Amino acid sequence: MKKILLAFVLFPSILFLGASCYKSSNSGSSTPVATNQVSIINTSFNPSTITVSPGTTVTWTNNDSTTHTVTSNDNSFGSNQLSPGNTFQSTFNNTGTFSYHCSIHSSMTGQVIVK
Repeated sequence: MKKILLAFVLFPSILFLGASCYKSSNSGSSTPVATNQVSIINTSFNPSTITVSPGTTVTWTNNDSTTHTVTSNDNSFGSNQLSPGNTFQSTFNNTGTFSYHCSIHSSMTGQVIVK
């Protein structure tokens, strides 16, 4: 009986400690990341800021459970509504910083830095 009770006390504690030590990379980070892939997940763009070279095609993949858009703030690029599992691509030929958002969820924002 003591072994069973001990297991019920220790096991959740071990899980909690393990989970608290986990750190997700790029989640919510505003530090530019050199990649051409953006995941839409947990109602956010991940990574939220990427850096690419001119001529790079960026792919956004909706890995969330709801519909989103990728809409540039200056209307230079934009997707239709992306259902879960769908992707959108845009090629960036000019240097600059291109800010975007989800037109459905205004708190979702991101940037593509081309240099």
